[in-house]
Amino acid sequence: LVAMPPNTETESNSEDRAKWGNSIEFLMSCIAMNVGLGNIWRFPFVAYENGGGAFLIPYISVLILLGRPMYYLEMCLGQFSSRGNVKMRGIRTAHRYIFCGYILLFTNGTHVLLFNPFFYCRFALVSISVTLEGAGTGILYFVTPDWDKLLSAKVWYSAVTQCFFSLNIGFGSVTMYASYNNFYHNVYRDAMVVTTLDTFTSFLSGLIIFGILGNLAYKMDVEVSDVVKSGGTGLAFISYPEAIARFEMVPWLFAILFFFMLFVLGAGSLVALQGCAFTVIMDAFPHLKIWQVSLSTAIVGFIIGLVYITPGGQYIFTMVDFFGGTFIFYVLTIVEVFSIMWWYGLENICLDIEFMLKKKPGIYWRICWSVIIPIVLVTVFVYFLVTLEELTYEDKQYPKNIIVWGWLLFGVGIMQPVIWWIVQILQNFRKESFTKN
Repeated sequence: LVAMPPNTETESNSEDRAKWGNSIEFLMSCIAMNVGLGNIWRFPFVAYENGGGAFLIPYISVLILLGRPMYYLEMCLGQFSSRGNVKMRGIRTAHRYIFCGYILLFTNGTHVLLFNPFFYCRFALVSISVTLEGAGTGILYFVTPDWDKLLSAKVWYSAVTQCFFSLNIGFGSVTMYASYNNFYHNVYRDAMVVTTLDTFTSFLSGLIIFGILGNLAYKMDVEVSDVVKSGGTGLAFISYPEAIARFEMVPWLFAILFFFMLFVLGAGSLVALQGCAFTVIMDAFPHLKIWQVSLSTAIVGFIIGLVYITPGGQYIFTMVDFFGGTFIFYVLTIVEVFSIMWWYGLENICLDIEFMLKKKPGIYWRICWSVIIPIVLVTVFVYFLVTLEELTYEDKQYPKNIIVWGWLLFGVGIMQPVIWWIVQILQNFRKESFTKN
């Protein structure tokens, strides 16, 4: 985890490492990576589950005090070291393990964004959804606070995991993208732009989703809570299509554009995850050909992902999302923060950033990195464990033998830092013994 500047003796091949063509290419790719399906279905449903408007308070607080500082930190780590995730042992390896089932090779992230219809049949959708009959009721349902839920650790835990999930914090993809930057690139500006746009997109999706649900509730003559029959991806793949089918103006055109938007959004995020796996393999085995690594990772990811399109795919997805998509990376993010701030050292990382950007991090960043983030993450996580409830899907508890596989997934993931720290210690011990001899 110790960050090293590029072009040192330990990284003699760093000069041959590929670089972004220009700063805009990097920024656009980061936007394509972060603005994805999580903004479409996960944010609205998590907000709905955790008190509507009351959820927005912890979410914005988490964004300011945890999400944005962590995103900036991970960008700085990748750019300063110019290393892939495999060079940052332990935590990054565990992150790759989590997402082996999500790998997909599509295209360059910049092209995904430029041809992404999201920014365009998104503003069209919001302009239509907020003017539908009954839309106001749905939007009020989305923003009306349930203040009692602010006292629940689950709400704050959900805010943290959603913020980190949406920004790809702790996944390794932010560090990987930044590692291909010019050493003196203004990564601070990019971090501010991406985090702001990502949050705006989530709020916009919430307005659209609940505007549509309000319209459906009006036409079906039921409460908004009765319209939401299934959570998670159901909001994107059930509520949206049903609403679009009710559009009076060319519904077939909106249907085509909507599903094309979902595909491109997913590809824009997944290309970053594939890039992580690609970087890990190529850094470890530079003699391999690019097409071989790209093809193999795409095929493996495709085969593993087939489980999610089976009749029980949503059932499995819910479990994997809980144990792998949120639980594991939450723990690993805690380990990451303590390793960097309290092992490598706050002053060291601040000096590294000052050397790279010619600007030393201010008191806001230093307090967030060293105090607020560690305390909040640990406190919320411990309290969440104490009040942990049985995992359910459609109000039914998972069988014990299925839950065992979830905990096994979790155990293998969090053991990665320990395993690779031991490996690193043994390697250093052997080097020292050889030098002495």
